[in-house]
Amino acid sequence: MQQDMIVVLDLGSEQNTLIARDIRALGVYTEIHPHDLTTEQLAALLLKQYGWGTDRLKRHYDASRKHCPRRLMDEEKWPEFVKKTELYMKNKNSQNKNGTAESKSTKKPDTTEKLNVQLPIIRKNSTGSAVSMLQAMLQVKVDGIFGTQTETSLKAFQKNVKITADGICGAETWKKVVEHMNADR
Repeated sequence: MQQDMIVVLDLGSEQNTLIARDIRALGVYTEIHPHDLTTEQLAALLLKQYGWGTDRLKRHYDASRKHCPRRLMDEEKWPEFVKKTELYMKNKNSQNKNGTAESKSTKKPDTTEKLNVQLPIIRKNSTGSAVSMLQAMLQVKVDGIFGTQTETSLKAFQKNVKITADGICGAETWKKVVEHMNADR
């Protein structure tokens, strides 16, 4: 079963991180996304999160028979909305607000050669740089002390990536953390 996700939109202040951290502390998976996401991009993000297709998109009208969303209905733009959402889901290209495709840069960021590293198994009450690194990746307060907030956020992350949500960061969890980081590049 897919875990619920809350999307926090980044409006350019520290508040988004604080809000996301507080929500994660409740054990709910949270992601921060740019404030300028289009409605189609947000719909595509959520549909992909749950493994659904655009056939699951519904208008407020479909549930309540209210004339909503008014503009999409009055201007008969619902099919266009669904089509744009589907395009966002199908490829990694973005589209501008006019609906035309814009290729993302294919240039990869500079990286080191592959490293073969061993990371420590860390759990509640662990301290040190590995804890700080994990906290930064989880976007929680970075203090190098594996406390309740770090444990709660780690469990939410583990649950979301479908591994045992035990709050212990061992080999399997580190692997998923690195995969998640690589996906964000």
